[in-house]
Parts: sequence; C-alpha cells; structure tokens
Amino acid sequence: MRAALFEDNDTHAENIIKMVESWAEKSGKKVVVTRFRSAFEAKELSLFDCLLLDVEMPGMNGVDLAREIRSNGNRVPIVFISSHTEYSIDGYEVSALRFIDKNSTELERKVFECMDKTSYEIENSLNAYYSIKDGRKLFSIPMCEIMFFEVLDHDLITHTVTGTFRERKTISELKKELPKQFVQIGRSHVVNVLHVSRITAKTATLRDGTALPIAPKYSTVLYESFLEMR
Repeated sequence: MRAALFEDNDTHAENIIKMVESWAEKSGKKVVVTRFRSAFEAKELSLFDCLLLDVEMPGMNGVDLAREIRSNGNRVPIVFISSHTEYSIDGYEVSALRFIDKNSTELERKVFECMDKTSYEIENSLNAYYSIKDGRKLFSIPMCEIMFFEVLDHDLITHTVTGTFRERKTISELKKELPKQFVQIGRSHVVNVLHVSRITAKTATLRDGTALPIAPKYSTVLYESFLEMR
C-alpha cells in the first residue's frame, strides 16, 4: 500500500508514520508512507492508494485539497487525522472513510482500525469491477463507486456515484458476483456498506443522503457488517 501523509508538524508526522508502520508490521501488510508538508508539495496523487490528511496546512487546507481531488474524479480513500474536529462534517462531503481526532488518547487504536478499513477497501473494492452488459455494450464499474442495487420492474438497477445502469438479473445471481461489503437489506435492495453513514432500526442512510428500507430479517447482518468496516 502506498500512503500519502499530509502533515506540516514534524512531531505529529513522525508519530503517525510510526503508528502506520506498526499497524503494517502487526497485520502483515507492506506500507510505504510518503510525507508532504503542504498540498502544493504533492505530485501525481493518482500513484497513492490512500491519503491521510491534516486539515490545517500552509496554503490549501486538507478539506479543500480533498474537494479538489474528488472534483477530478479520484475515488482514492481519504482519512482525516486532525485536531480540528469542527471540520468532521465536511468529511462526509468528500466521502472520507474516517475523521480521527489527532489529540485523542486512543489515537493508535483508531489509526489501526482505520488502516484495517482502508486496506479492506483497497483490496476488495478499488481493485474490483462489476460488469454490466447492455446490448452490445459492456460497462466495467469500480465496486467502490457502487452505492446500492435495486430491483425495479424485474430489472436490476445499479446506483453509482455518477449515475444508474439497468440490466436483467436477479438478486440471487447478483450476490454471487459481489465482494463482502455488499449486503442484502431487503427483497429489492443490496447495499454497499462502505457507502452507509448511519443505520437505524428500519433505515440505512447513505453518504449522499439516500435512505433505504431495512427488512427485519436482514438487520443483524447489516449491523454486524457496518461495525466490521467502520
């Protein structure tokens, strides 16, 4: 995994790098962390598998950098590690995986948990594609861009961050093609847990605000998957 760390404070940067490297050693992963002191130092961000961003940096702050990255179509996993927790709500706008308080007494545990989730998404989502055949056309969609699937009028509708696609397929057929983060939540819906921001007894709310109904028989599996991937 190639991680880019944006942190202008040398002490904080060294501390975070040590935590990430410790996580890699304990989990058996290989991680190379490249540290940048400001957004303007960074080149070719498409080369990195994940970005660890501070909010307060010289020049462009971390939130604005994340917005620029998303506006260019880059879906790389983003994690904020910052003491400016008042910006945590902005993390949802750029689909950040997590916002971690840099001053937390449990910082190492939270970094470890976040790296687990980031590694999972990279291995099971960013490198996987879902194929849809529409007549003579074949579309390959990154799994990480799929928010949920919906059965409507005997067709399967794939809802992505950029639009929808329609095909003839049953949910039973669909589930055989999907990685672990996709969970059935009703007769007509399969959701990507990595896009879920909140769960109540009857509703799963996605990062874009979409609310999907949860059938009682599927609620336990969804809740357990949601906790596993947080």
